[in-house]
Amino acid sequence: MIELVDDVGHGVFGLRAGGLVTPEEYSAVVRPALDSWLTTTESLRVLASVDHDFAYAEGDWRSASDGVLQRPEWERLGVVTDAGWLRRMAPVGSMFVPARLKTFRTDRLDDAIAWVGR
Repeated sequence: MIELVDDVGHGVFGLRAGGLVTPEEYSAVVRPALDSWLTTTESLRVLASVDHDFAYAEGDWRSASDGVLQRPEWERLGVVTDAGWLRRMAPVGSMFVPARLKTFRTDRLDDAIAWVGR
């Protein structure tokens, strides 16, 4: 499951993911909202809240993401999670996103919102 989240601060694109997320779900939920978002802003500041049971489903993620990780608008990506594996992998993922990336535990959500929104 992946859903958009509105209460993450002005100028921040928010989403929450948990359970098994498919490329089709990402294409249907995130891509249209992200494309619309980028017509009204010059920067991409994302706050992603990721549940402990999150997992990627197999599928065509390259087509679903359609180059979003290479967009020049990236500025900050805050990942909020208590999933240890994701917190450990985030620095590796930062090599693929042209943004400053920082992880936060779920009890530090307010700090994450402040950091992404600056």
